[in-house]
Order: sequence, then C-alpha cells, then structure tokens
Amino acid sequence: MIIWGYSAGVHDAALSVIKDDQVVFASTADRYSGELHDANLNANIVSYALNWGEPDYVTYYEQPWHRWTRQLRAGQYAEVTHPFLPRTHLDSIKSLNYKQFYYTDHQLSHAGAYYHSGFNDAAIIVVDAMSQWTTASVWLGRGSKLKKVWGMRYANSLGLFYSAMTQRCGLQHNKDELAFMGLAATGDYRKYYDLLKADLIAWKRYPTPRVRLRVNMHRGISWWRNDITDLNNLAAAAQKIYEEILFDITLFARGISNTKNLVLVGDCARNSAANAIIARRELFENIYIPPAVGDAGASLGSILAHSKKPVELPTNQLGYNIEGDYPLNSALELLLQGKPVAIANGRAEFGEQSSGNRSILIDPRIIDAREQINSIKGRNSWETYCPAILEEYVEQHYKVTANKSPYSHFNAKCIGQAYPSIVHADNTSKVQTVSAESAPNLYKLLAMWYERTGFPMLLNTGLESGDLPTVNNEIQAQEFANRHNIPVLINETTTLTPNQIS
Repeated sequence: MIIWGYSAGVHDAALSVIKDDQVVFASTADRYSGELHDANLNANIVSYALNWGEPDYVTYYEQPWHRWTRQLRAGQYAEVTHPFLPRTHLDSIKSLNYKQFYYTDHQLSHAGAYYHSGFNDAAIIVVDAMSQWTTASVWLGRGSKLKKVWGMRYANSLGLFYSAMTQRCGLQHNKDELAFMGLAATGDYRKYYDLLKADLIAWKRYPTPRVRLRVNMHRGISWWRNDITDLNNLAAAAQKIYEEILFDITLFARGISNTKNLVLVGDCARNSAANAIIARRELFENIYIPPAVGDAGASLGSILAHSKKPVELPTNQLGYNIEGDYPLNSALELLLQGKPVAIANGRAEFGEQSSGNRSILIDPRIIDAREQINSIKGRNSWETYCPAILEEYVEQHYKVTANKSPYSHFNAKCIGQAYPSIVHADNTSKVQTVSAESAPNLYKLLAMWYERTGFPMLLNTGLESGDLPTVNNEIQAQEFANRHNIPVLINETTTLTPNQIS
C-alpha cells in the first residue's frame, strides 16, 4: 500500500509518502522549484516521489471549503473567487491512477503527529495562526483514536498575535518569527507588557483557556503605536504573553488528560523559548515535537490521521538523496583549520533543522563565527545559531529541560563558557542534541571533532541563504558554492568549488 499526503495552496507545499506502513519520503516543494516557501507542488517533487510507486490513495491536509468560508468572513474575496482546488492541482501535474482522494481537517492533520510520536497515549496541543476556522486545539490520543476536546476559533488566534507582532517590529510575518524570538531575548518585557494587554490581547485560564484579540490582526498591526521604536522591548513583551498563554493551554491539557505524554505541534511549536518553559514546569514527563511542525508536517499527519496507524520516525532525513560516502575526513580537516564547512550529502532533511546532510558547520569558539555565517546567510546581527552537541555531553554544557532535542526545539541555559555565536543575550541556546540514531553522519563527525579537540559541539545551520530554500540536489549545491564563494562537500572525494562549470 502506497499513500501520499500533501499540503499546498497557501505556503510551504509539501509531499509525504508512506509505503507498507513506513515513511519513505517527505519534503517541501520549494526544494524542487527553488522558490522559497513555494505554495504549490511541482513536477520535480512528484517525479521523485514516484520512485516509490504510484499512490493507492491521496490525502490532503485540510478541507478547502471550510477555508473558503473563513476567507469570506475575512474579506479575502480574491482567494474565494479563484479557489485552490487540491485534486485538480495534483492531476494537472501528473496523471496518477489513485483510487481515492481524501480531505482531512487542518488541525487534525497537525494532531496526526501523535501517530509518529512513539506514544500509546498523549495530550496533543496544536497552535498555529490560521487554518480553517480553528486556530488552536487540544486533543486526546489513546491507542489508535484521537478526540478533540477544546478549540479556539478565528479571528482569535495566539499564532496570529505573534505573527502580527513580528510584522509590527519590522520583520516578515510567516517567515521571521524565529528571528523575532531572538530579538525578544535582547529586551525587557516589563516595559510594554501591560500596554499590549490593554490594547491588543486578553485571555483567561478557567474553566477553559480563552484568548480574545481586541483588534483584528489578520492583516498585521503596522499602524499600532508608531511612536514605539525600542522594538526589542516590544518583542520581549509579546514573547512573554505568548509564553504565558501557551502554558495556560498546556495546564488545561494536563488537567483534562490522564497521561504523562505531550505532543506539541503547529507552526507555533517552533518557539523553542516557550517550549523550554513547558518542559521546565514538568507538567508532562515526555514531550514530543516533530521535525516539521508546520503545514509541511501536516502532509504526513493527514495520512496518519486517516489511516490511524502508528509509524516510526527516528530521523528527519527523508528527502532527496545525494549519493556517496559522507565527507567526514575532508570536513574535519577544514573545521580544524577554523573554516566554515558546507555539506550536501545523503538524504535531505524534512523540517526546519539540519541534521548534518544539508549543513553549514563551524567551530563556535571562533570569535567571528557568527559574522562569517551571517555573511553567507544574510541574517540579522542579534540572531544566534544552533549548537549541535553530542547527546552524551549536553549536560556538561547546558542546563537542559530535555536531554533529547534532535531538532533543536528547546532552549537551554548555558553552563560555563558562553560562545556568542550560539548563545542568546539571555544566556540560552537553541540546543540540538545529536545521537547515532537521529543523525548518524553528523554524530560521527562530532565524535571525530571531539576526539581531536575535546570540544563536543559545532555551530550547525541549514545550507541555505535568506531568499532561497535549503539546497536539495547537486545542481543547487553548485549554485550555492558560486553565489557565496564557499566550497560545498558532496562526498569524500568530490568538492564543488566556486565558479566550477557544472
């Protein structure tokens, strides 16, 4: 049995494939088109997915007719006049002999992450900006069953609040929320906390969580309080409010469930600072956050919500494969020379965090490490990068809330020496713990690096720049080398040098 699940039509289109109850492929469409956050599937990703055979049936991550009614309410008449038709879109790319096309509720597709959590029971919290009508929800999972027990409806939305505040601070909504979180770490929340509550948002915890936006934030709030220019303090206040509301939702989920397990998913699960607070309060013993938490991950969740069958997902390396031996020795040599190392080898990662197969690595102890990588990626000066650290040594360097964080979903306080390239102004890092199971090649490289230096971590960021998606294939790797004047290691014997003729 081959099942395809896909998300498309708004942003970050993605395609996932399950064959004989195993996840064999998952990727975003922009890797194959070269258009960042591409909303549509394309012939290249569909052709690659066909390596595992034609689907017996296809699932789609939401019910478009519910989205259309919400869009009418929001005044998005153009979108409804020219609606995105999922089945027609797929059929226009490739004629496939699937038997059935199924639609899944948007929030249920997110909640479908429960089926690859490894839990037999769990509370599931879904928080995003907008979907159909529901903007946040709590589910209970037990065995093969999922039950929705609470929801928040548009136009009230915790995710929409955070996205609007990102835009108010001069960043791009639906793109720069992680940069906004980094900006928040440099500010003092107390200056604008009460003002935000008075002007923009209200909430209560009992008997059920309730959030009310005092103004419609669907189109941003760039007009609000233009006299405020200390944006780091404004960002800090918004982050504080976000953390408090998310914790209240988590407290509610714990109170109505009889489980020690939590699944946290939806675009808002990218907020590693808030995730760390939830972990630190120990309402749940085990927290699972999938590698792809947003709509891309819902492509896989839609399959599982329909099939109700658990699958294993030990790694996020599920995309396009660049063959050849991983460049362990050549990468190590460059790292020991203090140089940044770009690697494109093996299967591309699904989700936001690189696991070494599409990575830029550098020694974080180098004084200008962040500046070197920023010059390649075009990021803001206040943003820091993720430390990839051998799992067995993480507690020597960080006061962790989660010993296992393979996709850097939790912030942790630094212990001892803080390296500016990977530590925020609040002395935390967005830690990625690396194991032989989650990232076997990166684990081997880190082990070799530790043996030579006695230092168990490297700065790790995705092989991408600001206006382009993560490198997918060999051609894109060469283009990256040319554009940024940096060699890209393809395998142990092949290095793509800048300006090399492809």
